[in-house]
Amino acid sequence: MELKGKRVLLTGATGGIGREIAKALAAQGAELVLVGRSANDLNTLVSSLPNGAFHQGVAADIASIEGLERIQRLCWSMKSSGRPVDVLINNAGCNTFRYLQEREPGSLRQEIDVNLVAPILLSQQALHWLSEKGVVLNVGSTFGAIGFPGYANYCASKAGLQRFSEALNREVSGTGKRVQYFAPRATNTSLNDDRVMEMNQKLGNKTDDADRVAVQIVEALKSGAPVTWLGWPEKVFVRLNQIFPSLVGFFIRQQHQTITEYASKPTANPKI
Repeated sequence: MELKGKRVLLTGATGGIGREIAKALAAQGAELVLVGRSANDLNTLVSSLPNGAFHQGVAADIASIEGLERIQRLCWSMKSSGRPVDVLINNAGCNTFRYLQEREPGSLRQEIDVNLVAPILLSQQALHWLSEKGVVLNVGSTFGAIGFPGYANYCASKAGLQRFSEALNREVSGTGKRVQYFAPRATNTSLNDDRVMEMNQKLGNKTDDADRVAVQIVEALKSGAPVTWLGWPEKVFVRLNQIFPSLVGFFIRQQHQTITEYASKPTANPKI
């Protein structure tokens, strides 16, 4: 897909990865509709982008019916005006690194709502207001294919998003539209608190900067790849876990003591 002149709706736009995606898309000449919960943060982001007059922010909580309805009304008005949205990027997400037995039910529900339910509902809406060759790109995680201790609920939400993306892409086959799934590995953003960053360093887990992830998302949109796993050896573990889950489980068990140590430390509230 050629992104110049395309209208792109991006959720989670003011988060670490979201800001970098917005910058990368603006550099490609895309026209952006940026969704986030803070109007001030959105205004700051829009004003920092090249050709700021072509972009707009939409303050909406995608985990609420009201937020989804606001996005729906805007996108229908764009379609009615003859300039529909061409790409929906479901990027917003949240997580908390802690063992399941220590989690609060409310935070578990929030993770599922933001990471899975909201993208499903937005994708359903988008099938009606996207352009004829519109694209939905869902941002998942390698954890969606590797069950990692401390992220049980997050893994479930991202695994669900992967299978949803796969199934919906098959549903829209032949219509001109397509659905893509993009899965980064650990990324240097505020979504991962100090415990997680320290644990990754101790375990030797590699992390990517948000701008690198954004560049790869742009490349995925251009190529149209149905699924993209980012990072090595993580993409290898994804394959291994499909075929030899016990082998991947063995490697993770070797890290269990360290994972438990960090998962038990005090944690900040989940972020979006």
